[in-house]
Amino acid sequence: MKALIIKNIGIEGAGTLGSYLRKKGVIVQTVDLERGEKLPGTALEFSLVLVMGGPMNVYEENKYLYLAEEYSFIEKCLKSNIKTVGLCLGAQMIARVLGAKVRANSQKEIGWFEIELTAEGKSSELFNDLPERFKPFHWHGDTFDIPKEATRLAGSALCENQAFACGSALGLQFHIEIEGTNEVAKWCRLYKDEVTQELGRAATAKMIKASDSEAAAVFPIAEKFYDNLYSSISSGQ
Repeated sequence: MKALIIKNIGIEGAGTLGSYLRKKGVIVQTVDLERGEKLPGTALEFSLVLVMGGPMNVYEENKYLYLAEEYSFIEKCLKSNIKTVGLCLGAQMIARVLGAKVRANSQKEIGWFEIELTAEGKSSELFNDLPERFKPFHWHGDTFDIPKEATRLAGSALCENQAFACGSALGLQFHIEIEGTNEVAKWCRLYKDEVTQELGRAATAKMIKASDSEAAAVFPIAEKFYDNLYSSISSGQ
């Protein structure tokens, strides 16, 4: 099995999901678009494509010139029925390719917030044996509408649409792949103006401090989700 990880910014990688795939013996190829690396000419050699997060908006093609090529690549993946998973920005990009609107959320969601699976999410094999509610990490200001013919799988108090599935596509607005306190702290340093403006210095420090226990709680949930995802690819679902 071979997987492609598409990074929109160097700091936001595949985290615990990337580590899981490597442990499974999956051949992992990473393309860092921020560094000018190019997407493959075809996606047909990959069983899984991961589209990662980033601070840009989906409609900033004039500022981030690689976004247009990335949209084209995602569209090819979906047309070829390749399992394509988007996380945060990646989910918004997939939603846009599928014709859904991406727009500003009512407020930014930064930190550890609970999501709740819908009835369809609870019955989805991708979320099999996961709790109905769990608390992953979030960092986003935009949200997506659910694409036509897609199934809404999860939501949260601050953001109605947290996950959807549509054919071979899966979009997750949250960061189930976050590695823990060190990574959260790195993001806070890089995006310090945004996080300070939204949360304030005291709240930011509190969020980082809480990340040890919050990440420890979500790790086994993430691992089970990865098991389900890996099984779905292996079985060709």
